[in-house]
Amino acid sequence: MDETPPNPVLAPVEDRILALDVVRGFAAFGILMVNIQTFGGPYPLYQGEPFRDPASQAAYAFVDFAFVSKFFPLFSFLFGLGLAMQVARAEASESSPWRFARRRLAGLFVIGLVHVAFFSTIDILIQYAFLGLLVVALRHAKPRTLLVLATCAVAVPVVLGITASVLGLFDVIYPGNVGARELIAAYGHGTLRELWAMRAHEIRDYYAWVGVYAGWEMLAMILVGAWTLRSGLLAELDARVDDVRRIRRVAFAIGIPAAATHALVWITTRGDENASWWAIPVESIASALGEPSMAIGYASSLAVLARDARWARRLAPVANLGRLALSSYVLQSVVMSLTFFSFGLGYYGLLGPFASVAYVVSVYAVELVLAEAWSRKFRFGPLEAAWRAMTYGRWPTMARAR
Repeated sequence: MDETPPNPVLAPVEDRILALDVVRGFAAFGILMVNIQTFGGPYPLYQGEPFRDPASQAAYAFVDFAFVSKFFPLFSFLFGLGLAMQVARAEASESSPWRFARRRLAGLFVIGLVHVAFFSTIDILIQYAFLGLLVVALRHAKPRTLLVLATCAVAVPVVLGITASVLGLFDVIYPGNVGARELIAAYGHGTLRELWAMRAHEIRDYYAWVGVYAGWEMLAMILVGAWTLRSGLLAELDARVDDVRRIRRVAFAIGIPAAATHALVWITTRGDENASWWAIPVESIASALGEPSMAIGYASSLAVLARDARWARRLAPVANLGRLALSSYVLQSVVMSLTFFSFGLGYYGLLGPFASVAYVVSVYAVELVLAEAWSRKFRFGPLEAAWRAMTYGRWPTMARAR
């Protein structure tokens, strides 16, 4: 069957970049490590959170340092880079990049809407569907302009966070926060009506967090992804590997101290209302510096490793999963819902941080095996294929040629 639509911009491109697939596959692990903290039990900021022994607190601090809010920036970077590449191809074919982007982003919005409606209070796809429009609007911007805008976007949540703290607006932004016992009752033992009522409450809080904090960081990293294409860094990756190593050194030099500061302040001031006047500004600044820097450090490290033939072979399973990143992301939500919520096994609030890490490693290991088996037979993941169908107007051929 001929898959090439009449309009050349609607012809999918089959070329893969190994480094990007490796980063996507690694990001899938990081997202799972973070999301289990909301799927698996009350987030460790809630009053009455059950695991407060020193070992559990140390484990929470490590996860906060290495994972929390480091991987949605990484996915945002990858999304911005990938969309910028597709928009550039659309323009090169003398077709409308806006028409392509509308189809692409509308498809992503639909998948995200289904995801958040049925499986998760946490979703990055809907935000990407809207923020992606800026990639198209800024497709001719100079690389320096993209970096300036990204820097400004990172600064916004610092200003908003400090302002909200000084003016006492957090009760307005997050009204009626519930405690751990209420969450465990709803998610672990509640009826479907009680569970969905709690999910509606948490979805509202999530989007408040997106508006004040996370959405700006997503925007910043999407712009950094677009900069990576516009600056020529991706096209000249082999020739500019020293530049990538330099970026890695600077990113970790900023990110590690900032992330450590955030984890230390977060774990030592929990439940201390008197500390909020200074803790929130410190955490806001540490987040703005540490989270995007750690994401860039992870991406640049993996890009360098993927150039080495030995490491490329070792990372092949991770790259396979990276090619199915969208399907993996949604599958993780489905598996965790069935494991932790009352309509499944009902383990919500029962796993401590060490058991949660073991669960994450186990689920990720199974995903790696499934991704390898799937990739032998099929060219696309199921959701990747659906997204392509919504973008290009026809379902792609799934089976690999023998």
